[in-house]
Amino acid sequence: MAEISLMEYIIKDINNTFPLHAKKLKKNIREGKINIEESETYFEKVLQCLAVQHKDLDFLLECYKLMLKDMYYYRKLFLKEGKYANSYLSDVEERVYSNKTIMEYHMHGLLLAQFLWPDQYYRLQFFKSYLKKLKKARKYLEIGAGHGLYVREVLQKLPCITKADIIDISETSLNLSKALINNRTVNFQKKNIFEADSSELYDFISIAEVIEHVENPAALLKKIKVLLNKDGIVFLSTPVNSPMIDHIYLFESIEEIRSLINESGFGIIKDTYRSSEDLSYEESLQKKVPIMYAAFLENKV
Repeated sequence: MAEISLMEYIIKDINNTFPLHAKKLKKNIREGKINIEESETYFEKVLQCLAVQHKDLDFLLECYKLMLKDMYYYRKLFLKEGKYANSYLSDVEERVYSNKTIMEYHMHGLLLAQFLWPDQYYRLQFFKSYLKKLKKARKYLEIGAGHGLYVREVLQKLPCITKADIIDISETSLNLSKALINNRTVNFQKKNIFEADSSELYDFISIAEVIEHVENPAALLKKIKVLLNKDGIVFLSTPVNSPMIDHIYLFESIEEIRSLINESGFGIIKDTYRSSEDLSYEESLQKKVPIMYAAFLENKV
């Protein structure tokens, strides 16, 4: 019997528990929304890093399915009540970020989602496509370590970077990023971004899917503005109508996000968005389907 590919194994396993989700993944592959070659290369690298911790693909898949279970539960609640389940960061910190078991399966689940969900993959391509324009950047700050994929791209594509700092409030998230990046030049810091030294300025700041995790996104953007060099660039992404286990602030439209950006003293250089389903923007809003937004920002003149 011929050996099946990584992607085939992943979809076959998911199909056992979530057949409708597996069907959607197959459709995305068939329509070219998922790059199989790039996805499998990424999965292989992730598995090589995790093997050191005695974790394998089956472990990742169990994490992914637990994350899906959470996602479906919170979406059902969201559609019923019209709001996110969480209201305060302190509650999420105690229940999620300080819970090693939950954070481990959630973060490892997101590792697979990055190359299984077209909207996530699309966001990464948007990020990578702009990096070549940042050849003068020297100091990089990433807020929210996540899975470390973005800082890895920055270090690979921008050899001009001489200082790279990652700030996150979750030890689990930082440890996962350390394992995947494996670069001793990166400075990992466990703290709240509001505790960051305002005298340390950066040329490039990335804040991918973070502002929906706080009660006051405007305050967070103002803090970022303080940390950014006057000619610096910010990469920001956040979702619309995307209930998750740790999301707090609900954005209900792309226009709302753009208004927040402008009111916080930033100008939008370039932005993009993509629905998580095959729907128009208007249909996605009507059905409250998650929409991923991403943008490169600069200080207003």
